[in-house]
Amino acid sequence: MPLPALPTEAELLALRTPDNPEDECDTPRLRPWVRLLVPLRLQDRQVGVWLLGRRDPDNLYARQELPMLRALAAQTAAALANFAQTERLQAVYEANIDRNEEERRWLGHELHDVTLSQLGVMSMYLDGAVPEQLLALHGEITRHLRQIVAGLRPIMLEYGLWTGLNQLVDDLMERLPHETEILFDLPQVSWRYGEKVELAVFRILQLAIENALRHSQAELVRVYGQLSAQQIELIVEDNGVGIPPEKLQAKPRADSEYHFGLEMMKERAALIGARLHIASTVGEGTRVTLSWQAPPHVVDE
Repeated sequence: MPLPALPTEAELLALRTPDNPEDECDTPRLRPWVRLLVPLRLQDRQVGVWLLGRRDPDNLYARQELPMLRALAAQTAAALANFAQTERLQAVYEANIDRNEEERRWLGHELHDVTLSQLGVMSMYLDGAVPEQLLALHGEITRHLRQIVAGLRPIMLEYGLWTGLNQLVDDLMERLPHETEILFDLPQVSWRYGEKVELAVFRILQLAIENALRHSQAELVRVYGQLSAQQIELIVEDNGVGIPPEKLQAKPRADSEYHFGLEMMKERAALIGARLHIASTVGEGTRVTLSWQAPPHVVDE
């Protein structure tokens, strides 16, 4: 719809507050320096306003300039609306992640405190009269559930990012085929980065390592990098089959668990202001690099 006519200089000057020019309150009245007001409208909704001041040489805005200002105002309004929509979508995604993590914690708690406890009680009643196959199955179920709980609820992350990542690699090594090795080559540190950052980094590394184990056919998956007071630089690198460029750049599909894993890593990285770079060469392997720089006054020592 067309924008309303812009007010004239005389109309704007009439809105000034000479009786209280230093008033900083947010009122409809304009400051004395304002010479032109341009509303920023998107369809029938006002999303902002431009306040234009003095203009050389005559302190006036010509009528022929108004169409250009209206066009710029319309573009600015659209940009502001898009920015606001992006912020809303990001807030929704972050809320979904928080809800997902809460569900993970609840499920991990239930499995640990209920199911594993019941299995522990059951083992007290298993004796030599029970077939060995049943004893072995009981032990295998218990070990498998402990691995699931460790993935759902990274308890060791409470002691720091390095400790959590080290435990993650240990847990994954327990359920690896013998032909695959994970090398954890990260210098031990005690820096803390805030709960949301540490959890996001943990989940990104978890996805990157699990993707490599499931899809790369690698003999070696190496986790290395540097954790410093103000920066995180982590790399997951494998010597597997690699990813074809067209597959790496393709949009995620509903039937592609791998691509959705990549998208989840990118989205989690974006939420904490980190950069995620994925490089791959067919026949040589894949490298996932996560880089995060702390904003001022964020790192807890």
